[in-house]
Amino acid sequence: MPEQISHDLIALLRNERAAIRRADFDELQKLTETKERLFLELQSHAPSQAALATIKDLLTTNQSLLSAAMKGVKDAKARLLEIADVQKGLRVYDPAGQMAHVKTRQSGLEKKA
Repeated sequence: MPEQISHDLIALLRNERAAIRRADFDELQKLTETKERLFLELQSHAPSQAALATIKDLLTTNQSLLSAAMKGVKDAKARLLEIADVQKGLRVYDPAGQMAHVKTRQSGLEKKA
């Protein structure tokens, strides 16, 4: 029984890694409940040291991937906010050295004959 739980958890962690790489956050959410259940079951059994080492490695890898994904989302959000800010106008210094706001015109497609 402990080996089956370990095997199921290892398979789930591999599926989790694939979902992280695909940025399939809906799938990650679906896997969470099963992962929690398997960890609870694993606590009451004594898996092999090899299984524990594999689980630890997979957890470490998945945590690193999730951290990188979260950083990527945060960085993308910040960049989108910067782009939106620039579209509203530019902040420049006037001749007196004071910060001034210069509106930018909306760009559109330019058609040439």
